[in-house]
Amino acid sequence: MPDIPSVSVANSVNTVIHISTHTAAHTIAHTIAHTVAYKMGVRSSPSIDSMGTQSSRSALSLCLLGIALLLGGCLNQQVDIPPRAIKFYQNWQLQPGNVVAGYPVVSGLGDISIQLKGKPVYAPFRGRVEPHTSACVVFSSPEVPAYLFRLCGLNRPHLGDLEAGDKIGSGEMLQFAALRKQPNGTWAFVEPSQSILEQLLRQPE
Repeated sequence: MPDIPSVSVANSVNTVIHISTHTAAHTIAHTIAHTVAYKMGVRSSPSIDSMGTQSSRSALSLCLLGIALLLGGCLNQQVDIPPRAIKFYQNWQLQPGNVVAGYPVVSGLGDISIQLKGKPVYAPFRGRVEPHTSACVVFSSPEVPAYLFRLCGLNRPHLGDLEAGDKIGSGEMLQFAALRKQPNGTWAFVEPSQSILEQLLRQPE
């Protein structure tokens, strides 16, 4: 069986990804293919139909199709959102995200711990979820602009804009804190209302 030139990689990518010509995945895969070919010093070659056996072409095509689908899936991932910095009114030394003797701090003064047991929490209002620390996110809403809600312990929380009732995330243990904006621009821990907690924990009907 004759050797398949490395340039066939670029041609095979074009053959496979033409099935989704009008998708962004096609554009990305096409660009990567030509970049790889260029790095390998490839110039040109005849059509893939003149190279190798059908089995070789099929195996290569399946491999490249998987790459194209993976690239398409990447487009559906959430856009990176920078962490939101919060200046606290109560300047306590220990906060979620700190590490003590090699152990992570997962809650602090002002947090309420709720056993979710793997169940989700929901956006109480239309608003936005932003990362805060490695284990916490912050929910804000124009409907309650004087408040922030910090949620720690969720697995793979949904970041970005949400509608009321949208799922924020799920986890085993939720550490929840409510913060109210102060005249000097800092945020103070306050006791959360039971109604807010109920909106977080109950799926809208």
